[in-house]
Amino acid sequence: MEPEDENKIESKKIATNVCKALGIWDTIGKKWSLLILRYLSANDNMHFNELKRLLVISSNVLAKKLKQLEKEGLITRRAIIEGSPLRVEYKLTPLAKELDAIFIGLDEWIAKWESRNKLD
Repeated sequence: MEPEDENKIESKKIATNVCKALGIWDTIGKKWSLLILRYLSANDNMHFNELKRLLVISSNVLAKKLKQLEKEGLITRRAIIEGSPLRVEYKLTPLAKELDAIFIGLDEWIAKWESRNKLD
């Protein structure tokens, strides 16, 4: 195979991977979604009102975002029947739990980015 052909194949692979990344980002990069996932990553599970209080978000917007994340298979919802009123808790799915390493890496990168002007 010619080197030029190999370069074209490699370029197509990169373009395909970028498109996949954009598709994933379209899901987790929407307003509130990344923050919700981050809070759930830092905690085993959280109740609706805990998330609402931390995010300072309306109930309707939070409910909509949680439904979207649940539909995408990133979080699970569990109703707690004991006691009154009914409480619902949310947690990351095992697949979404794998984002922990990305969140840790992102936190480290943010710290470097924030200190970039202090190094001069």
